[in-house]
Parts: sequence; C-alpha cells; structure tokens
Amino acid sequence: MVGQLSPESPKSVRNEVRWLRVAFPHPGKRDTKSPSKDCSWWRNGTTRTIGQLLDDIDHAHVPPQNGAEIQLFRVFPVGLTTRMIVITAASGALGSLVVERLPANLVRPAVRHPRHPGQVRADYDDPASMREAFSGAERLLLISSPELDPARRLRHHLGALQAAQNAGVKSVVYTSFLGADTNPTSLTEAHHATEQAIIESGLPHTILRNPLYSEPFLPPRTASEVLSGTDGRGLNTAFRTDLAQAAATVLLEDGHLGRAYDLTGPLWTFPQLAAALGLPYREQTPPGPMGWLHTLARSGEFERQTGDLENLLGRRPIPIIPHAVE
Repeated sequence: MVGQLSPESPKSVRNEVRWLRVAFPHPGKRDTKSPSKDCSWWRNGTTRTIGQLLDDIDHAHVPPQNGAEIQLFRVFPVGLTTRMIVITAASGALGSLVVERLPANLVRPAVRHPRHPGQVRADYDDPASMREAFSGAERLLLISSPELDPARRLRHHLGALQAAQNAGVKSVVYTSFLGADTNPTSLTEAHHATEQAIIESGLPHTILRNPLYSEPFLPPRTASEVLSGTDGRGLNTAFRTDLAQAAATVLLEDGHLGRAYDLTGPLWTFPQLAAALGLPYREQTPPGPMGWLHTLARSGEFERQTGDLENLLGRRPIPIIPHAVE
C-alpha cells in the first residue's frame, strides 16, 4: 500500500469534486505501480494504481508532517468529464496551462498556427476557422484576445461568439477581467462589452473575471533592489497556474453556468516583497505599460478581495511572496 487515503465512499463523491488526503511515509519514494484498493471506486469499480490515479487527477503538495509527505489529490468523479471542451488561444501562457489540466481525450486545443497533434486551427480573424474548430464541442473556453486595441479585441470576441452559436456549442466560459461588470473603460472596456454580448446571446455561460497575473511583477533574481510606483498599496494578483486550475474546474464540473466569479489572489505589497527578499525598497515608477499599472495600483485599483478563487481551487491561492523567495 503506497499511501493511506482518507475515507470517502463512492456514493459521497459521485456527483461532486472532492480532495483525497494521501500520506507517503517516505517522501520521494513512491511506488506508483502498486495497486490501491482505496481507489477501486474510481472507475466503475476498477482497481487503480497510484500512478494511474496521478494521471487522472490534479494534485497539490502540502508540507511534510511528522516526516511523512502529505499530498492532496483532487478527484473528478466519473460522469463529470464526458463532454468535448475547446480551448481558444490554447498555445498561449494561460491556455496551455488549462489544456494540461484537462483530460487529453476531452480537450481540443484551438490555436492560430497548429504545430502539435490534436491542435486545430482557430484564428480570431477567420470566423470560418473558428466555426470548424468549435464544431461538436459541448463547452468552449473563450480566452480573451491578446489584441490591445479594445475595438479590435471586441471584434475578435464577437466573431468567436457567433462562431460558437453557429457551431452549436452548448455553453461558453469567458476569461474576463476584474471590474468588467461595472466599469466599461480602461482595462475593462472590451471585456465589459463582451460580457454584455455573451448575456444577450442567450448562450449558457460562466464568466471568470481574472486579476492581473503575478508573474510580471516578480523582480529578476539578479535584482539588487525592489522598485515600484505603487506607494505601498496592495495588489491582488494571481499566478496563471491557479487561474488555469480554476478554469479547468469550471469546465469539468456542473453547477457553474449562469455564474460570474471575481478571482483575486492574496493581497501583497512591494515593500513586503522587498523585505521578504532582503532587498532595499525604493519608490520609482517603471516606464511603459507597467508604469501605468503601478499608477492604477497606487489609487487602490487592485486591492479588492473575494473568496471565489479559493473556493474554485479548494485551497488558498499561491501567495506571491513565498513563491518569490523560493
């Protein structure tokens, strides 16, 4: 027996996603080929090995306790993962992470330039390619266009929505931005209009309002000081890995249609980050688009906190400060 799973009856997990707690007495020494009777309910009574279990589920590491390595495994029961899911912008930084978190036989990665087996062509500037790529899909993850011009970005989104309707897609999940429901300007202009278009389309949908990504705010490892123009105000950024897992959860589970989630990561500040890294902190607004974001942060634009991301993940989102120090 490789690990000890906490008691979970098949009946209690059949219609919802649960976390299983697994203890490996000897960290790093797992016999993933050994069968586990505790996993026998997983696939219609078929015994699963720990290795097979790892292939089918998402897992999150928890620090060792009493010398034993503890891991939490998120299980997607049979019956929740039987629809074909199309992911737009699937070769991008966020889309590729979502694809990794979905069962390979249920995901169709849609990209502008297919380069790998299984990928299909879907160009935001070519509605016919999107219609073909979306054909037969039960669910569509519409990852917002990377286009910076709001008018052009909105055209991309409206074209994708029309293609989804023409292709008979049953529901849409859209990656929006925090505040897009109430603020139609600045960062959220195209997102606000897209959300309204999705509602007016009549398509069953889920809105994921993402925060800023954490990754661009991490200082380089060679940094000798930490600079920002935020005046010490907080940021609610989140890592793409967490946002991708939230998207995968919504795509795989039932019960999310008609809902909008305002996703936020743990609040942090640049002075806190500098202190954690042991580096001096200095107020200096960076040039370019990042400087604009720092100015918005200085006004408190990114301090909102909700529990939506934590609820979708089933755990606390990854905080930026310990991650930066590792």
